[in-house]
Amino acid sequence: IVAVSDIHGHFDELILLLKAHGVIGKNLRWSFGQGHLVVVGDVLDRGIQVTESLWFIRGLEEEAKRVGGRVHLLLGNHENMVAAGDLRYTSPIYTYPPEGMPSLVARFGSDSELGRWLRSKPTLLKIGPLLFVHGGVSPELLARRFTLATVNAMVRTHLGALSDERDEAVSFLLGPEGPLWFRGLIPGEEEAVTEVQLAQLLAYFKVKALIVGHTTESQVEALHAGQVFAIDAGLKEGQGELWIWDHGKAFRGLKDGQRIPL
Repeated sequence: IVAVSDIHGHFDELILLLKAHGVIGKNLRWSFGQGHLVVVGDVLDRGIQVTESLWFIRGLEEEAKRVGGRVHLLLGNHENMVAAGDLRYTSPIYTYPPEGMPSLVARFGSDSELGRWLRSKPTLLKIGPLLFVHGGVSPELLARRFTLATVNAMVRTHLGALSDERDEAVSFLLGPEGPLWFRGLIPGEEEAVTEVQLAQLLAYFKVKALIVGHTTESQVEALHAGQVFAIDAGLKEGQGELWIWDHGKAFRGLKDGQRIPL
């Protein structure tokens, strides 16, 4: 499994990383066989290659499937922000389109092709003993006893919903304690989880580790004795690394192809 997070429209940087670790070849086609690539949210906003990134991931998804591999795209907080019309972090090349072109919100609406595709994606993804989520899983989410299927269905259905269109449960899931925004799995962040709470989260979802993006680190990090991996390594700032899981061992994947054990 290879995972990357917070691309934020930096297509060229993404391509360098995927080529370096054999996920794609020189022709940008899938070359990872039956492996899995997980994009842990936030493809949208900030950069100027958002469209390139989305269509590339969508095409790679089909290529991987044909040979028994998988590409998984998760929803992040910026996917929800753009769908809701919050364009504070969106490049002007997208917010000021040529005359006659639909608005950005319409281009990611439920009736558009990219909007439909995004609304088919999960918020929580479990692969074997691993749980992938853009922001994190909070103790409050655990207290509500939501299942993966419930979370995924509710966020898909209400992606971009405005505050007056949400019930209390949807407001929670799309809010600061929900899986798109929660940062408490990162030590030192506000409302950081305790070791006891983390053990409860892992037990509830029957996994050994959580893989999260959203909170930018200087490199891919193993936290909580390897029970949490923070994989937003600053791709949006021209840095970036991959997280690699190979036969039960985790690695940092660098742009020069190096693998560094975690």
